[in-house]
Amino acid sequence: MATVQVRRIRVDGQVRTQRRTDGAWEPADASLTPWDVLGRAWDDPAPEDAAPDDSGTLLPFQPLSFRDYMLFEQHTIDASRGLVRRFHPAQYRAARAVELLTRRPFPAFRPHQLLQEQPIYYLGNHLTFVPSGTEIRPPSYSSALDYELELGFVLARPLLDATPEEATAAIGGFVLVNDLSARDVQRREMASGFGPQKSKHFASSMSEVLVTAEAVLPHVDALQGRVVVNGEVVAEVSTAGMRWSLGEVLAHASRSERLLPGELFATGTLPGGSGMETGRWIGPGDELELVLDGVGHVVHRVVRTATVSEVFGGKRELFRAVLLRRVEPLNAERRTRLAAARSLEDVVRAFTDPMLERAGRPGWADYFRFVAQLSVSALPEQVLVAEEYNAIAATFVGRLQDLYPDARPVAVLDAYLLLVSSSLQLFAGPGRFEYLTEGTPGAPDLAMRHDWLVRFVVGGLDTLLRDA
Repeated sequence: MATVQVRRIRVDGQVRTQRRTDGAWEPADASLTPWDVLGRAWDDPAPEDAAPDDSGTLLPFQPLSFRDYMLFEQHTIDASRGLVRRFHPAQYRAARAVELLTRRPFPAFRPHQLLQEQPIYYLGNHLTFVPSGTEIRPPSYSSALDYELELGFVLARPLLDATPEEATAAIGGFVLVNDLSARDVQRREMASGFGPQKSKHFASSMSEVLVTAEAVLPHVDALQGRVVVNGEVVAEVSTAGMRWSLGEVLAHASRSERLLPGELFATGTLPGGSGMETGRWIGPGDELELVLDGVGHVVHRVVRTATVSEVFGGKRELFRAVLLRRVEPLNAERRTRLAAARSLEDVVRAFTDPMLERAGRPGWADYFRFVAQLSVSALPEQVLVAEEYNAIAATFVGRLQDLYPDARPVAVLDAYLLLVSSSLQLFAGPGRFEYLTEGTPGAPDLAMRHDWLVRFVVGGLDTLLRDA
């Protein structure tokens, strides 16, 4: 039987479907859809969103949903072993010792018993599929990017309570699926009992060509493939050894649940088809190629995700940007109030009133707490905080000297430091007061405590500066 392949390309900014039957690609047809080629009446739900802007290729179709199965027991065993080897080396050595003695896989490495009773899967994110050629950026929250070479198959007709034979006949075509994974995150998510979430949903990819079912089904259990990293073959893979047939997988999925054309399924990783199994992980600069003969391939370059610090030009610049976002408006208002100050209370309120006005706004309590912590630390960032506050400090010290010309300079500086520390104590940790009062009815609110603070500081500073 002739092998029919389907792909989509852009022609004059429009998505067009092409067909190839054991030869050259036919001219793109504006009226043709992938589902017309499969002989089914079904519209692709999102043809214009088939690829991100940075890719030169398109997905052959936009999946309506994505279910990813675990059909290969050997992959589960080898992947579990690889996960422990990387993240729990001491436990890995103990498990390997048991395996060498018993000549069997360590019990914890085996798949769950449920796999022997029914096909098992997780529901992935069908909206984050990208085509071959797309640059892959590891998610910002992970340092253990991995790939998974899988066989994908898409429905071309609806199913409900289907038999395995009916389900097999509903398969429209096959693609290679690459289920990208953040292994360090996946480890914790799986332990939660809810299955993979952010560890899987950030991206998946598929080959740019859809091969019709008739060309693959006759030898679906004997497909051969390989993993190539930077031009080196690191693993040979095969579809042999699936615990459940594809018909059984789909029949189980359709039990009391209507399945629709366009829904994508995948077998799970072919044994040897992930870096976690082989120990050949990928990172920025690597060129990854996954191949499944007779089905398709994907090629990706892994690029480094710029850190937030790099966007700002470095850690120091990032810190300064975060600090200035709060410092500049706060100190601008203080200068305005200080210019009109005629008494010590005016000077104190010029410093504290802007803090009171901002205390209830989002982020400001955290900012005051942050500055309070840095003010008593020996971290390098303290120098940067001092640099940004030195100018306003000099302004306040100068105004205090105007009011108390006979006070010693060191006493004036101490007076300013007392003003700063007492203010930060109030605004950085108001929860401490609530804790000590145990929520007593009628306890003073922050504004009342601020008034008390002003009277206390004014009295203290006046005594300090007069006696000095």
